[in-house]
Amino acid sequence: MGKAEQHSYIACRHEMNAALMASAEAKLTGKMTVCTATSGSGITVLLNGLVDAWQDKAPVFAITGQVERTQIGTGTAQDINQQQLIAPLA
Repeated sequence: MGKAEQHSYIACRHEMNAALMASAEAKLTGKMTVCTATSGSGITVLLNGLVDAWQDKAPVFAITGQVERTQIGTGTAQDINQQQLIAPLA
Protein backbone atom coordinates (compact mmCIF):
# COMPACT_ATOMS: atom_id res chain seq x y z
CA MET A 1 0.00 0.00 0.00
CA GLY A 2 1.12 3.50 -0.73
CA LYS A 3 1.45 6.42 1.59
CA ALA A 4 -1.88 7.78 2.80
CA GLU A 5 -2.78 11.17 1.37
CA GLN A 6 -3.23 14.05 3.75
CA HIS A 7 -6.35 16.18 3.43
CA SER A 8 -6.76 19.63 4.90
CA TYR A 9 -9.89 21.67 5.56
CA ILE A 10 -9.42 25.41 5.22
CA ALA A 11 -12.34 27.48 6.50
CA CYS A 12 -13.35 30.55 4.50
CA ARG A 13 -15.63 33.40 5.44
CA HIS A 14 -17.08 33.68 1.95
CA GLU A 15 -17.97 30.98 -0.57
CA MET A 16 -16.43 32.87 -3.50
CA ASN A 17 -13.05 32.81 -1.77
CA ALA A 18 -13.45 29.07 -1.12
CA ALA A 19 -14.08 28.39 -4.81
CA LEU A 20 -11.21 30.61 -5.94
CA MET A 21 -8.87 28.94 -3.46
CA ALA A 22 -9.97 25.50 -4.65
CA SER A 23 -9.43 26.56 -8.26
CA ALA A 24 -5.93 27.85 -7.52
CA GLU A 25 -4.99 24.71 -5.59
CA ALA A 26 -6.25 22.47 -8.39
CA LYS A 27 -4.30 24.46 -10.98
CA LEU A 28 -1.10 24.33 -8.95
CA THR A 29 -1.27 20.66 -7.99
CA GLY A 30 -3.32 19.08 -10.76
CA LYS A 31 -5.31 17.27 -8.07
CA MET A 32 -9.04 17.49 -7.47
CA THR A 33 -10.04 19.97 -4.80
CA VAL A 34 -13.33 20.54 -3.00
CA CYS A 35 -15.25 23.62 -1.93
CA THR A 36 -18.51 23.87 -0.02
CA ALA A 37 -21.37 26.33 0.17
CA THR A 38 -24.84 26.73 1.56
CA SER A 39 -27.91 26.52 -0.63
CA GLY A 40 -29.38 29.47 -2.50
CA SER A 41 -27.10 32.46 -2.40
CA GLY A 42 -24.18 30.30 -1.24
CA ILE A 43 -23.99 28.38 -4.51
CA THR A 44 -24.44 31.53 -6.59
CA VAL A 45 -21.31 33.12 -5.15
CA LEU A 46 -19.33 29.92 -5.81
CA LEU A 47 -19.83 30.57 -9.52
CA ASN A 48 -16.91 33.00 -9.95
CA GLY A 49 -14.40 30.46 -8.68
CA LEU A 50 -16.06 27.56 -10.47
CA VAL A 51 -15.98 29.42 -13.79
CA ASP A 52 -12.31 30.18 -13.19
CA ALA A 53 -11.63 26.47 -12.64
CA TRP A 54 -13.81 25.43 -15.60
CA GLN A 55 -12.03 27.77 -18.01
CA ASP A 56 -8.65 26.30 -17.09
CA LYS A 57 -9.93 22.72 -16.79
CA ALA A 58 -8.95 22.56 -13.13
CA PRO A 59 -10.67 19.72 -11.25
CA VAL A 60 -12.88 21.30 -8.57
CA PHE A 61 -15.75 19.49 -6.86
CA ALA A 62 -18.45 21.68 -5.27
CA ILE A 63 -20.62 20.42 -2.41
CA THR A 64 -23.65 22.54 -1.59
CA GLY A 65 -26.54 22.50 0.78
CA GLN A 66 -30.16 22.26 -0.33
CA VAL A 67 -33.51 23.14 1.16
CA GLU A 68 -35.64 20.32 2.53
CA ARG A 69 -36.89 17.99 -0.19
CA THR A 70 -40.51 19.03 0.41
CA GLN A 71 -39.51 22.69 -0.14
CA ILE A 72 -37.72 22.22 -3.48
CA GLY A 73 -39.46 24.18 -6.22
CA THR A 74 -41.77 26.06 -3.86
CA GLY A 75 -39.93 29.37 -3.93
CA THR A 76 -39.14 29.18 -0.24
CA ALA A 77 -36.10 31.05 1.07
CA GLN A 78 -32.83 29.71 -0.40
CA ASP A 79 -34.67 27.58 -3.01
CA ILE A 80 -33.12 27.81 -6.46
CA ASN A 81 -32.66 25.22 -9.18
CA GLN A 82 -29.02 24.40 -8.46
CA GLN A 83 -28.72 21.84 -11.26
CA GLN A 84 -29.88 24.35 -13.86
CA LEU A 85 -27.62 27.04 -12.43
CA ILE A 86 -24.47 24.93 -12.54
CA ALA A 87 -25.24 22.91 -15.72
CA PRO A 88 -23.04 25.00 -18.08
CA LEU A 89 -20.01 24.31 -15.87
CA ALA A 90 -20.60 20.67 -15.03
